[in-house]
Amino acid sequence: MGANFDHNASTPLAAEALDKMLPYLQSLYGNPSSLHQSGRVAKSAIETARAELAECINCYPDQIIFTSGGTESNKLVLNYVSQLESAVGSVEHASVLENISSSASNLSYVPVNEQGVYQIVGLPDVKFISIQYVNNETGVVQPVAELRKTCQNALLHVDASQAVGKLKVDFLDLGIDFMTLSAHKFNGPKGVGALVVKDPISFSALQKGGYQESSKRAGTENVAAIVGMGHAATLLKQNLPQRIEKITKLRDHFEQQLMKIPGVTIFSSSVERVSNTCFFALPFFHGETFLMECDRAGFELASGSACHSSVTEPSHVLKAMGIDESIAINAIRASFGVNNTVQQIDEFIQFINNKLENLPVSIKSVAGF
Repeated sequence: MGANFDHNASTPLAAEALDKMLPYLQSLYGNPSSLHQSGRVAKSAIETARAELAECINCYPDQIIFTSGGTESNKLVLNYVSQLESAVGSVEHASVLENISSSASNLSYVPVNEQGVYQIVGLPDVKFISIQYVNNETGVVQPVAELRKTCQNALLHVDASQAVGKLKVDFLDLGIDFMTLSAHKFNGPKGVGALVVKDPISFSALQKGGYQESSKRAGTENVAAIVGMGHAATLLKQNLPQRIEKITKLRDHFEQQLMKIPGVTIFSSSVERVSNTCFFALPFFHGETFLMECDRAGFELASGSACHSSVTEPSHVLKAMGIDESIAINAIRASFGVNNTVQQIDEFIQFINNKLENLPVSIKSVAGF
């Protein structure tokens, strides 16, 4: 018994991607900046991966800057626009919220409704906007295309770290200016990501000291990881519809069983979400405490809370949605992957039911169990 239901945190590296990476960790160790044959082989591998990623997300290869991951990609953008009047989504990842709050010259926040969807009517006239494509906690798909139409004069950055692998992502069709990607969210390796830039010629580097990535990001490239990211993107392009179909069935089955439990709350269930994510709260079970019990039983999930100075606080996402703190503190996120099964889900539901059975009789009678 047991399973990993935390694929929004990270995904397993695809075996095929690992196979592609191994030569660049062993025999093909040349520096891609070197002019000799080994260097040219490494450089060619990077450019092949760049083309593979571009094909997956529909952009031009020269619009892609490889980075160490989503956090660095976000920081690159925020540094570039630090002097601009900006707006940022109120439910963004900490890598955006904590960086932009310390750098933006004049900052406003884009609110969400009770389902966690950004409300873009009446946004201030700003020069730069940063929002997620998909929220990492609720799985809500945000109205990026609508925002682009509404705010045509602003530079628009979209953190798509939680979108690639869960829906079709088309950079050129969205008409945005910057997009953040993270390989380990779609079965690529950790420690590598990308920033996609609409106009790379005018984009200036945060990290200087070398001419890598067309002088946009200094430092010797992680060739093996970049190769793995490129191949993971190729695998996605080949099987995305089947992947979405399978995971949708798993998530729907989970929620059907979950809704049989009295008093359960599923957040953002009435709006568009990616197929793998269910953010929910169980009555009478504190989120962090329940997570530890799940872990002891072999089930790996995430909570919707943040720990600061040993004090557990409810999710800032649920706070922004106006969810009562007594419910928000119980929040749990399940996020499924292609390797999960119906049997694993049924075993987890049985685990929950067993916990409910062991509640005191006084609580069960009040709750109607």
